[in-house]
Amino acid sequence: MSLSPQSYGAIEETPPPTGPTDWGYREVLALGGLAVVSLLVLSVATGLLMGAFSLTSGSEASMTEGPEALGAILVMQALWWAVVLWGVHLIVVRKHGWSLAEALHWIPFRAPWTLFVTAGIGLAFTVGTLSNLIPMPEEPLPIEALLSTPGAILAMAVFGVLIAPPVEELVFRGFLFPVLERKHGGLVAVFGTATLFSVMHGQQYGNHWQILLILFVVGSALGWMRWSTGSTIPSTIAHATYNCTLFLGLWFVDEEMIEKLDQMEAALLWMQ
Repeated sequence: MSLSPQSYGAIEETPPPTGPTDWGYREVLALGGLAVVSLLVLSVATGLLMGAFSLTSGSEASMTEGPEALGAILVMQALWWAVVLWGVHLIVVRKHGWSLAEALHWIPFRAPWTLFVTAGIGLAFTVGTLSNLIPMPEEPLPIEALLSTPGAILAMAVFGVLIAPPVEELVFRGFLFPVLERKHGGLVAVFGTATLFSVMHGQQYGNHWQILLILFVVGSALGWMRWSTGSTIPSTIAHATYNCTLFLGLWFVDEEMIEKLDQMEAALLWMQ
């Protein structure tokens, strides 16, 4: 008589070990919903705080111009990104079992890092050339009202070089890129993340198609670095160097030249 494990309740088969699983469009939509809701809440809260500041101080606080507006926007942006990154952590670490660095491809790469520093500088000069080849909008852009003083430029530079590049690369090229690449291939991932990267900055630039087109070129270049190296570190290096080059160009000119800067140059400084 043959005996089988099913004959005795004390003997059970051990389930095979499971590893990390991939996330997909459902999680992307969930993160997008979290981002939209949290941005609305933070925007309302910031507006209320600015209104309360105006009432208590007797001064008029604007959300569109001046140092108070810039400070409020930077704080709100930092809080928003913290919420979004928290959502990414919940999805890739808590739900799907990855380590955060491995999931978002914050991993070593073979090419020399100086190559991507050079690429970021070259990308900044390429953008400057493109802005002179296509007709740019004539009306003032929202960013110009915020970058009106050297102190404002310095504050934005610190934020735009040290904070914005790693966060945006981890979200766009770290979290979203693998979903598009798994389902549609590398080229769709490169151009898809570049499109979203451009659209997400639309309001800051007055939704002018010329600026969105140039931002699409920037996003495509960063996406190509991510695809070709398999890591988000190279695109982060290039992103930070690109922003830094633009800020240095703006910083080392006199005040008269700042007022005469091409609108495209000023616009591209806004939290890319």
